[in-house]
Amino acid sequence: MDTIQYIHDYVDNAVNRLKIVADEYQKNAEDILLSELDNDKDKDYTLTMKKLGFQNISLVKNYDKEKESNFRLSQKKSLLLSQAKNISNDVSTYKSIYPFHKFIYYSQLIPICEKYNLVLGPVNQYIGNIPIKNVKEISEFDYSKCNKKLRFNDNEPIFNQSKYSINFNNNNNNLYICAPKKQFNPGLSQIGIEIFNDEYSNVKLKDYIAKKKNEDPIVLLPVMVEMLGQIGFIVISKWGLESNDIDLQVDINN
Repeated sequence: MDTIQYIHDYVDNAVNRLKIVADEYQKNAEDILLSELDNDKDKDYTLTMKKLGFQNISLVKNYDKEKESNFRLSQKKSLLLSQAKNISNDVSTYKSIYPFHKFIYYSQLIPICEKYNLVLGPVNQYIGNIPIKNVKEISEFDYSKCNKKLRFNDNEPIFNQSKYSINFNNNNNNLYICAPKKQFNPGLSQIGIEIFNDEYSNVKLKDYIAKKKNEDPIVLLPVMVEMLGQIGFIVISKWGLESNDIDLQVDINN
């Protein structure tokens, strides 16, 4: 499969993979079985002995051990159920708002960016060409339908700002783009898959420029999600398969 087509398919199928993960969380939670301490025929005797101070007899020690195990398993079960619910809610929320656009988590962008030498950065640092049809897609996208758009500081990575992401701004689209590193302004800083304008950083984008040529940008709108520790994105537009046709491109420097 062509590299660009693979990247596009990966993004397009992100929601399907999230549904699989949610189902796995749900199943794993249902598989966790707790000990039925309340039905233990010796429970009353055990608790009485414990209250009287007999902490080290086997019944009391085993009861405390089972109780602690139940507590840990119950926490794990609650977390899995919560994660399954949050993923399902995120997917359904943005499917209802933008039924014809894909949704993807930040964590899902990491492996594809690392594999194909792409980076994630604000569109104001992008210097590549944009096909005319994608300019139309981006400009005609209905940003007003979403009241959960996120606003980030362009001078630091998104992942450093995730705990402040509730500070969203409905009037600013704050678009990001995944693209080859050479299609961004030189001299930017990079941490992980992200690039940003930090003049004080010693880790500059030029040090990471890859020789491999990929022409496969993806324009993203960051959105608030329920899943803890995640940032969501709506895929607004992507291109690459037609990028060699100069007649279909717009030079944003002009």
